[in-house]
Amino acid sequence: MLMDGLAKEVKPPPPDVYTVDHPFIAPIDMDIIKITAQFTAKNGNRFLQGLAARESRNPQFDFVKPNHPLFGYFQALVDSYTRALLPPPDDLERLKAYSQNKSAVVDRVMGRFQYDQQEARRKADKEQREKEERAQMAAVDWHAFVVVETIDFKPEDDELPLPPPILGTTGKRPLTEAPQTLVGSAEAARAVITKEKAVTGE
Repeated sequence: MLMDGLAKEVKPPPPDVYTVDHPFIAPIDMDIIKITAQFTAKNGNRFLQGLAARESRNPQFDFVKPNHPLFGYFQALVDSYTRALLPPPDDLERLKAYSQNKSAVVDRVMGRFQYDQQEARRKADKEQREKEERAQMAAVDWHAFVVVETIDFKPEDDELPLPPPILGTTGKRPLTEAPQTLVGSAEAARAVITKEKAVTGE
């Protein structure tokens, strides 16, 4: 979405608690997990405990064990079904408001759609940048680099005073003490000349 020539940041929509990402499993296993989750949401944990004890040796119901990889998916289904059977008051009020204002539903749907598009573009841009960086790194001929010299730093090097920086135009170090020496020499020469004039009477 563009605004004044710049991409407008789309705020993330509220989390969709009724949507669950499904894993890639056999259809029969999917049906067993869904039906078990529905009965668990309706009858509570007592039903789940009895089912787990009765089907403890049945590998098709291993997903009810907390250490099983599909237990998280099963629990997400139970939470979603429970929320659908006993929706919170806030959800009921929101549904009533949407039933009276259909444009609000369209706005929410479009907001989620735009957010999903925004995240997809960001992901694509990130993957493109990483691909370009990998291509640039692969194009570097690392064998062309040669170690010219190895410099070993000692602990006492940290306490040594650094020399003045080199000027970029002349390639020489700035004169920090020379002007003072020249000025001092000129003053000494004038003092000698003045003393000689006083002695000779000039």
